Amino acid sequence: MVTSKRITLVTLTAAALATGTLSSGSAAAEDVEHRVDSPDGSTSILITDGPGGSVSYTVERDGAMVIEDSAMGLETAAVDLSTGLTFITESRDRVDQEYTLVEEFNGAVSSSANELTLTYERDGAQLDVVLQAHDDGVAFRYEVSGVGATTITGEDTEFALPDGTNVWASDYREARDYEDSYPRVRADEMGERHFAMPTLAGLADESTWALISESAVAVDPTYPAVRLDARGNGDRTLTTALPGPDEDVFNTSVAATEVPADNDFRTPWRAIAVGSLDDIANTSLFTDLAPAPAADLNTDWIRPGKALWSWWSNEEKESEGDDMQQSQVEYLDEAERLGMQYVTVDCCYDDTDGSVEYLADYARDRDMGIFIWMNKGDFQNDNGTYYSQAQVDDVMRGIADRGVAGVKIDFMQSDRLETIALYDRISKAGLEAEVLVNFHGSTKPAGENRTYPNLITSEAVLGSEQYKYGRPPTATDSATYPFTRNPVGGMDMTPVIFSNKELLTTHGHQIGQSVVFASAMQHFADAAAAYETWIGRHLLSAVPTVWDESHVVEGYPGAHATLARRSGEDWFVGSVSSDARTSTVPLDFLEEGTYTATVFADDDSDRQIAETTREVSASTVLTMPVRENGGYAVHISRTPLPMNGASDRVLEAEDAVLTGSASLADCPGCSGGAKIGNLGHDAAVEFQNITASQTGSHTLRVGYLSADPREFTISVNGGPEQSVYPPRSGGGNADNPSGWDIVRDVEVPVALEDGANSIRFGGGDYVPDIDRVIVATTYEAESPENRRTGNTRITPCEVEGCTGSQVSMSDGRSRLSFTGVEATRAGSTTVQVRYSAENATEVEMLVDAERVTVPLPSTGGTIGTQTVFLDLAEGANTITAVSQGGAVMVDALTVRQ
Repeated sequence: MVTSKRITLVTLTAAALATGTLSSGSAAAEDVEHRVDSPDGSTSILITDGPGGSVSYTVERDGAMVIEDSAMGLETAAVDLSTGLTFITESRDRVDQEYTLVEEFNGAVSSSANELTLTYERDGAQLDVVLQAHDDGVAFRYEVSGVGATTITGEDTEFALPDGTNVWASDYREARDYEDSYPRVRADEMGERHFAMPTLAGLADESTWALISESAVAVDPTYPAVRLDARGNGDRTLTTALPGPDEDVFNTSVAATEVPADNDFRTPWRAIAVGSLDDIANTSLFTDLAPAPAADLNTDWIRPGKALWSWWSNEEKESEGDDMQQSQVEYLDEAERLGMQYVTVDCCYDDTDGSVEYLADYARDRDMGIFIWMNKGDFQNDNGTYYSQAQVDDVMRGIADRGVAGVKIDFMQSDRLETIALYDRISKAGLEAEVLVNFHGSTKPAGENRTYPNLITSEAVLGSEQYKYGRPPTATDSATYPFTRNPVGGMDMTPVIFSNKELLTTHGHQIGQSVVFASAMQHFADAAAAYETWIGRHLLSAVPTVWDESHVVEGYPGAHATLARRSGEDWFVGSVSSDARTSTVPLDFLEEGTYTATVFADDDSDRQIAETTREVSASTVLTMPVRENGGYAVHISRTPLPMNGASDRVLEAEDAVLTGSASLADCPGCSGGAKIGNLGHDAAVEFQNITASQTGSHTLRVGYLSADPREFTISVNGGPEQSVYPPRSGGGNADNPSGWDIVRDVEVPVALEDGANSIRFGGGDYVPDIDRVIVATTYEAESPENRRTGNTRITPCEVEGCTGSQVSMSDGRSRLSFTGVEATRAGSTTVQVRYSAENATEVEMLVDAERVTVPLPSTGGTIGTQTVFLDLAEGANTITAVSQGGAVMVDALTVRQ
């Protein structure tokens, strides 16, 4: 929803009236001032008409100088609009806006600004300088007309920083991808560096901060994105620089940087968010300045959410024999279990073999979606020019027709106008076709997600992917992003990794990132199987990706950042730190009453997380010890955090019996932090006393690690060996991460006997390492031990994927009770419902007094699966499925006990 109001006045400043210099067409007198204040009076921008028809500006916050006197203007081949300007008139507007964003990190936006437009002329050309003063910052843009067909040859905008200012700025990379750190530098020691925006400036007393960036860059663009160049030590001024050619980006010659213009053009907003660090982190300035979306735009189809992504842990290539369809099915299955919404199918899938359509259907049947990887080259003609809007429209409609939810478009890597225009075409086309967009290798976001709500996130950050390429982000980076990169838009940093022996942070730091970093689509980058049994999975299942309220509790760029965020009535606190420290969090943001806080924090080692629970209230102050490079995350709710699947039967290899040369080894991504290696020949690992309530088939979900495909064998109770041939578990660029650190699952059916069993893992010369085994039992719906009442009947299965016959449940009187469901441990257990349904429906699952409603999406012509977590008692249980009115065919329940 967007509402806005403009009140337009035409006025003259008091100084102008006194001197009589502002009659239409007269030359501007020197040092005539034009000032606009924010609605609350805290922030102001002052424009001065200076010598020789020049224009400059200053910015103040509560009377303190934020930007000292700085030049304005731009130049074209037709006319220089930085000097020789004649002031014509000014007009003042009030801009009031109320709107909501899909990518919402601090609730609905209510924004007010005072706007001042100054009109100048030179040689028949008109320059409008449009300025806005908001309570949380200022902004200005240039609107030019009457220059004819010409070129833009330069921009003269400066940002002169006060004495004593420190700057946190990212070097503008030749790769043009905004993927670098934001090191602190004194403003008078910036040298001649080239900086990317956003750039953070802390004034001398560090009570006032300013974040300099752009807004509305890739919305109907007529101007490129720009960078900031320093002018040498001792000079605290940053100047705006147009980008050179992609192959020579720092070439500042006119021939290299000139931009075509056709009579009329406008720049993006030059935006400066101003205030405390909390103001900076939660500013709405950059979306306030972006155009509102169409009033009748339907955004109901846009679904923020969490995603799994295999590229970090396993760089597969279909062309080299990898079965990416199978691996992405594994990721979809785990994403569904964790309550996530997406899986991104990254490079390098086969786009012609039907696997994309298969995965899209598979995801849809589980109420999820897939993103597919593309790159900028997919939108280029043979001659290297970019697709027209019509061509891009066709591409996006084709993607939508395949059932794909979104696209991750990589290697954008350019700030030139022609590429900025391609961003705009893709965003428009995706919105029309209902395709979500995630730009990678990209320019910074600049509020375009307001105009195009399908822009679900973007990269432009040094993310976890760079562990693969030798430039991993540090704890210092994590503590800087909330005040630099993240305020300008959602940040696809791909956080929460731990399957790497060279990890530069603690595991507590990684889980803290899930709250500290904001992205409407949050990619969790580690292996699906690593999350499956990780203690932090309970927090990841609950953490949302959009927020109703956010606060910086404590922080300093590069040192530490602690944020509290609210979704509905639940609060999450996340913290990251570069130094060892004690974090203090007053919970005075809570309402009255008692809450349960579930804490995931650093334990006694960098590679361990301690999970604790305590009662808290608004008067509680959390005092959290944080390790060096550490962090934590806290869930606070009146309802305790569900510890879903905590009682699943997980057998840790380190608790088994080892024979021969088999040995225990550290494994940061393994469920117990360890694995068993050196298996093969006489070396084996044997799990003993594995109980079964009855003789029959069970499934072993084996967590293994191997950098290449290797066979292993399984023997039950000393019987014949069963050979298993799984693919490699993972592996990255130059073996980083190593497949020997990446867990993957393979399911193996085995026959267990009533009572105690032993299971031995071994093999020949080269055998994978073993992390764990999850034991699961499948209970068929048609079993004669089950009870059926109402409109239920056993029918032959006519859809793909059945394990036997099905039980039809046709109306609200239908009940199917699975009896004799055994549990070796009491508590929350993972139960997978296998079913088919022509239309979406739901069933209620009953165990004793517990009732859980399970939505069942339509499955088309296949078997679908939905996960539910049920509290089982030790021993025999009865699980009853009750139809809620829609027709459903139940195939089986698979229980991890």
